[in-house]
Amino acid sequence: MKKLILLFVLLSFSRAFAQSTKFQNTPTYRINRNTIDEFREDKEIEGGFITTKSLKYSEINGNPYLREEFSDGTIWMSDGSVVENCSLRYNMFSDLMEYMSEGVVYEVTPKSKVKKAKFDGHIFACFNFSEKRKPGEQYFEILAEGKVTLLKKYSLKFIPPAPASPYSDEQMAHFGKPEALFYISDNQGDILLVRNERTLLKVLENKKNAMSLYISDNHLSVLAESDLLKIIDHYNSFR
Repeated sequence: MKKLILLFVLLSFSRAFAQSTKFQNTPTYRINRNTIDEFREDKEIEGGFITTKSLKYSEINGNPYLREEFSDGTIWMSDGSVVENCSLRYNMFSDLMEYMSEGVVYEVTPKSKVKKAKFDGHIFACFNFSEKRKPGEQYFEILAEGKVTLLKKYSLKFIPPAPASPYSDEQMAHFGKPEALFYISDNQGDILLVRNERTLLKVLENKKNAMSLYISDNHLSVLAESDLLKIIDHYNSFR
């Protein structure tokens, strides 16, 4: 009986996302296909968006995934439901979750459907975070939780192909090196970029002196992930 219920939930999950991923020519909804191999770069112009010439991912050096293989995972949906044992991966360029069901790969859109996703040792959550470059909902990896939450934001640049010139060879389209920034979410729900020690201590204001001493005594850098984890874990340990 439990297997039948789980099968029903997974099928409902697949149908719901299959319906939600119907192609619309906007950056919010993207086409679903048997294998997500078509790459489209949307560019904003006055009055809307344009789509550049389509490429296949196989025509682009590198790949846009945090890990290209799918991993078993769990998704906590915004409506309170939970979907377990689903195959997931994260696309750093599009900032979208992808899942595979019965050999078909789908993009999970809109992002607002997902509250949290856990797979391959990572936990991602969707936050309403607006910045000039990418307004709206975005995925962050959760590194630590407590009084404050430490978040990691991945980004990946796409470098378009370039023809040969007298000074350089032809350049294939490729993805750049993955980059990551660290953010702090406080108990007010604000998400702040960790630029340096000063901006971090501003968030940890109520323990500023103690935290400054801890960072100094242990020779920690607020821009190194392992050190930042130690700092936040230490702050969250205070009562």
